Order: sequence, then structure tokens, then C-alpha cells
Amino acid sequence: MILITGGTGFIGKYLLDDMIKKGYDIRLLVRNGSRPPELNSKKIEIFYGDATKIDSMKGIEKDIDVLVHMVGAISLNPEENFLANTTATKNIVKLCKEVDRMVYTSSADVYGPTKGKVDESSSPHPNNPYGKSKIDAEKIIFVSGIPAIIFRPTIVYGIGSPWWKYGMSLLKFGFVPDTDSVTQVVHVKDVSRALCIGVKKGRGIFNLADPEPMGLKEIFSLIVTLMGKKPMVVPTWLVMLASALMNKRQYFEVAMTNRSFSIEKAEKKLKWRPECDFNTEFRKMVDWYKSM
Repeated sequence: MILITGGTGFIGKYLLDDMIKKGYDIRLLVRNGSRPPELNSKKIEIFYGDATKIDSMKGIEKDIDVLVHMVGAISLNPEENFLANTTATKNIVKLCKEVDRMVYTSSADVYGPTKGKVDESSSPHPNNPYGKSKIDAEKIIFVSGIPAIIFRPTIVYGIGSPWWKYGMSLLKFGFVPDTDSVTQVVHVKDVSRALCIGVKKGRGIFNLADPEPMGLKEIFSLIVTLMGKKPMVVPTWLVMLASALMNKRQYFEVAMTNRSFSIEKAEKKLKWRPECDFNTEFRKMVDWYKSM
């Protein structure tokens, strides 16, 4: 049986759908008081608990062979990040120390700003609370001794993304920062496919990203254009000033972090490569936002 934590989140919903199609027996952790997802499968067992409170999860590990741990939070608040990403990992690892293998969704944010393409051997230098909490969670897993595969996806896009929903709400005014920074993205379906591979094979750390980085200015301009407006490129300092006045400066600082990653290891060892077409899927995501 496979235990999935975070299966009701953005990436988790896609993974759960893929897992159901593959016919796995699944135990799904659902937070107390939350409404469980509507599932058309008799192979799903709902376990109510809170990953940040170990006493609420007693017994969750029974008969579990594989742990897929995705519980987490993407927040600019340090306490929220360390509670959801680090403390929750510590708790679930303590309970599930006898599982055959573990699949963990970390983040490429552990690297911090990149200079050139970085691979999995690069030293982590996180520059925000989210990245710091994720690297701490990774350390907990390594020390536990559980055979584990850890994925570090870059910024994940797709219908339902809370990160991009927030970003598009700021870009709807049409202003685009004049930045030379680049970023790599990856579609949520490609991430889910990698996680499914991880259930069966692989150990160690693997980056997940589209093959090549793109200019942030180009991505932001594309969003504005798809929302039916003309992009207005303005100095980055002006965007930072405006975002500070709106109390959103931290978001823009994280969003404009330079990101460039190698996925050669995943390609060679896992035979994984992104399949989703960026232009098609990005348009779908913007259309989803516009329909809200």
C-alpha cells in the first residue's frame, strides 16, 4: 500500500489521479476538518490527521510499503514554512521509518539564485524561508536511513497553481519588470509522472524542469498578452517599489530569482523528460485564471 501525504494539494491532486489510474492501493492523509476529495475509486482509504501533529497520525504507517510525502507550504512566512515542510516531515518520517522506500517532493528553491546551470551536486544556498525549510526536510530524510528518492522541481505551472494564480493577479495591471533574469518551469503533469516513476525506482536527488530556461520578462509579457493587454515594460526598481507599497516585495524578489537547472540525471537514470508543451499548457493555465 502507498501512503500519500499532501494528496489534496496542487501537485497532489494530479498525482492522486495518476495513481488511481495505475490501480494502486492508497492511504490518503487528509487534514482533520477538511473535506476529502471526490474519488471514484474503492482503492483509496482516507486517514484523517495533521502532519504537523504526530499524535493525530498514530497508526497511519500500518501496512505501508511506499511513502509519498508531499505535505508542505509555499509561504513567505518562516514559521509556516518550517511547520508544514520541516516539522511535518520529521513527524511522518518518525512514524514511517519501516517503509520500503520514500518519495519526497522538495524544491529547486534549495539552490537559491543560480549562476549558469546547476545540477544535483551543487551546494544548496536557499535565499528564502521556503527553500531553507525544504533543505532541512531533506536532511531529516537522509538521516532517517529510509531508502528515498527526492525530487527538486523548479516553479511548477498548470491549472490550479496557487503560486501562478497569485502572480497573475499582480500582472493583470500590465506592468512587466525589465529584468534579464531567467527561470525554468515545469508542468504539474510532468512532475506527477516523475513521482510515479519514483514509486518504483531511483534513489538520491533529481532536478525536475523543462529542458531550457526562459527570460522572466518574456514569461511575464506572455501572461499579460494572454490576458488581453499590452505589456508595459518598466524598470525593475519601480516594480519593487510598487510591490513594497503593496506589501508584496518578497513575492517579487522570489519570483525574479535567477533559475537554471540541469535535468541530465533524471533523463539518464529515470528515463524522465518533460512531455508537456509549454505554449499550449501555459495558455490553458491563463485561461483558467481568466475564467475565475
